[in-house]
Amino acid sequence: MRIPFVGPAYKLESVNQSAQRCVNLYVQQTENGGKTSSMLVRTPGKVLRCDIGNDPVRQMLAFGDHYYVVSGYGVYSVNAAHVATAINYIGTRTGFVSMACNGSQIIILDGVAGWIVDIAAQTLTQITDSDFPQSATWARYYDGYFIVGGYGSKQFKVSALNDGLTWDALDFYSAEADPGANIAGEVDHRELILFGENVTEVWIDTGSNEAQFQRAGNTLIEVGCAAVGSVAKLDNSVIFLGRDRRGQGIVYRMNGYSPQRISDYGVELAIDGYSTISDAVAFTYQQRGHAFYVLSFPTGNATWVYDVSTGLWHERAYMDQKTGLYGRDLAASFCFFNGQLLVGDYRYGRIYELDKDAYTDGGDIVRWLRSTAVQDSEGNRVFYQSFELDIEAGTGLNDGQGSDPLVMLRWSDDGGHRWSNTKYMPIGKIGQYGRRAKREQLGAGRNRVWEISGTDPVKISIMGAMLRLTASDR
Repeated sequence: MRIPFVGPAYKLESVNQSAQRCVNLYVQQTENGGKTSSMLVRTPGKVLRCDIGNDPVRQMLAFGDHYYVVSGYGVYSVNAAHVATAINYIGTRTGFVSMACNGSQIIILDGVAGWIVDIAAQTLTQITDSDFPQSATWARYYDGYFIVGGYGSKQFKVSALNDGLTWDALDFYSAEADPGANIAGEVDHRELILFGENVTEVWIDTGSNEAQFQRAGNTLIEVGCAAVGSVAKLDNSVIFLGRDRRGQGIVYRMNGYSPQRISDYGVELAIDGYSTISDAVAFTYQQRGHAFYVLSFPTGNATWVYDVSTGLWHERAYMDQKTGLYGRDLAASFCFFNGQLLVGDYRYGRIYELDKDAYTDGGDIVRWLRSTAVQDSEGNRVFYQSFELDIEAGTGLNDGQGSDPLVMLRWSDDGGHRWSNTKYMPIGKIGQYGRRAKREQLGAGRNRVWEISGTDPVKISIMGAMLRLTASDR
């Protein structure tokens, strides 16, 4: 019998109800008929493209024939050959960085000061205008202006036209609908979405000389933002980690002026367990028809990913090469440049390309994992004669690790609290397309959860699993 095997990450307060994990795999639905309605495929590997040094990549932005990277103190211009050239240095080494571009300048904010990259001259200049809010944490471009905010007040400030070095004391606006501070901002469909602690306002550029930026009518959204770095645009919308006067920790996607909850109870349970969520950072990208929102929690040491195409969540994780333990994914910043999906390593100055045909984290082993929902036997004891994984076989490599790839199988008979010893199943050397991944004589139980995982750097496509079993009425 075929069992429900393909699915998302969905681990609830009681693992007896659901202990599902989906790590470094995601669900791909079959659109036009196939063996099954969906399958699990590997998340992209990371191919090293540029190594700037030991300092963490804090933010990236692509414009023209270069992309720009803040790595530690340094600001770098990187060309199409991924050769980095240092421009100059900012005043901090760690922490969240926001960047925006007006076509001739790039503004860089780190919450302590602001800098401007002159793209033509390839120079970096600190913003010293006394009217600039040095503690601003976010920046966006809108109709020729830089807009900055997030400096502990309700205000946002607007630069001179096409000049991020010049700021006027009178060019500020204040969100007065709620006494809470301004947290984040995003420009979407030529509107400024201004996220506060408890509410969100929408502002527009009216072109008026008297009050250029004004609130859009009576629009007021009764949800605010929990983390400045969580705001990102995707699939013609804006996604963010929310909060309001009643609590926090739900991920929303804007539908017009109405935020819609896209996180599920499993994701929200995980978020609730992190001591700090205000440091969450996100980026978005699309690849092979899937659009992803990648949300990492530095304090929580975890990464959750929402797939717009399926509406499902999965985990992404870097495996510590010494301990074998999972931590947050390496990628914490992103830019699309020269046809490549580039991400920055939050630990070091390394830039990787996200590549679906690569199966390592820049050469480090990736461990994928899938654990199922509880297979309820309605209280009956079940004898498991065999387990067979419906997986594409024969994807082994010519030599080295992966030349004879294996998947690891274990199970739990108490809903996911305790686990069996690990069993191994070969999935076929290169060209062994008919190899069956199967184990027999797997004992008996009542509430079994199955888990498979693997570390070999080979293609993984899982259509499901089959069991042979005998049920008892005891």
